[in-house]
Amino acid sequence: MLPDGITSTSGPRSATLTAHADLDGIATGGYARSDVAVDLELDLSPDAEFLGFAFTQFAMPVVARRNEAFDFAPAHNLRSPKCVLPLAVRDGERCVLVAPLTSPHEQIITV
Repeated sequence: MLPDGITSTSGPRSATLTAHADLDGIATGGYARSDVAVDLELDLSPDAEFLGFAFTQFAMPVVARRNEAFDFAPAHNLRSPKCVLPLAVRDGERCVLVAPLTSPHEQIITV
């Protein structure tokens, strides 16, 4: 999902979004509902494990694995949007780190 003025390029190790114009009026009104995004296909097994740090709860660690989704509400008084930064993925002997290369406070990873 890319609005006008943004292009996406990807290679074997990265995906890049580039704005070629000023962007006005693209806010979705929901923190974890991005209007500008790139989908990543990591070709993972069902046994892959995920570790992320909740973007809005002081980097609270959240994990996911087979039959266990990320828990963004671990206590009655803690609730976070479903977004992390960064995201580490372990699949057998293979590990992948998903994180922005620049401007980390302006980007999120929705899960």
